[in-house]
Order: sequence, then structure tokens, then C-alpha cells
Amino acid sequence: MILIHGAGGHAAAMWPFAAPAAAKGFDVKVYHYVPNKDALLYALAERHPREASLALLVAAERLRASSHRCAKPSGSSSTP
Repeated sequence: MILIHGAGGHAAAMWPFAAPAAAKGFDVKVYHYVPNKDALLYALAERHPREASLALLVAAERLRASSHRCAKPSGSSSTP
């Protein structure tokens, strides 16, 4: 296996170097280092804005639905 690191955020620029090795049968992995989960989510949202927007809307709706299930009715009191 050949592992190629796309230093400086240019993993795609490394593919021309990896393609000949892959064509010869080597298992080639080109990766980009991401420092944390937030950076990963940001990068995904940048590359796939439509899918990211949809995922955020779905997550917001799930949170909204779960908060409505957990909320006490407005007329209830905590004393018997």
C-alpha cells in the first residue's frame, strides 16, 4: 500500500502522483489531515453544500421534535 499525504490542504493535487502507482496495481490512499471534527464538518459542508444544508435541517427538526416531547405542558405545576 502507498499512502500519500496531501500536505497543506492539497490532497487532490497529489492524485497525479498516485494515479500511475494505482494503474500498476498498488493500493493507493491519498488523504488530507484534518485537525478536528469541526474542521472535517466544515470541509464537507464546503464541498457538498446541498447535502450539508439538508443534514442540518433534518438535525434541527429532530432536536425540535425531541424538545417538544420533553417540555412540560404550560398549565402543569410541580406541586400536588
